[in-house]
Amino acid sequence: MTKVGLVGEARVRGRMTVAPDKEAEGRAVITADYTFVHGVARAGGDETTRVIVRRVLQVDVADLARYRGTEGRLWIRDHASEISNDDCRRGDGLINPSFFGDLRTGPPRTGGARDPYDRSTGVSRDGDPDGCGVVTRT
Repeated sequence: MTKVGLVGEARVRGRMTVAPDKEAEGRAVITADYTFVHGVARAGGDETTRVIVRRVLQVDVADLARYRGTEGRLWIRDHASEISNDDCRRGDGLINPSFFGDLRTGPPRTGGARDPYDRSTGVSRDGDPDGCGVVTRT
């Protein structure tokens, strides 16, 4: 059963940076930090909302003259992601967007308030221990 459908194309904003690895000479660290905004509509209805997903990926690139590896291959160093405007209480492994109508009729949201577009902070690894969190804007 389809609960939501995509509206338009995803919008993407972010940056990719390259820096020398401070721990090993001859290696570089590439960091990709992107936010994806997906417009969704409730199936069979006219209410729309947004789901915001931020993903951060760090990979190592090594000088193959110094390190053993395969050309064209990267080593994943770290990855993290956050999903905003998701009813994480369901725990079914799917993204369950929150619509305005749900906020009026459902249980109150718990957890800290945060701006999903704020790129001055890192991605939370532990989520919000107090609940799903409350987004200040979508």
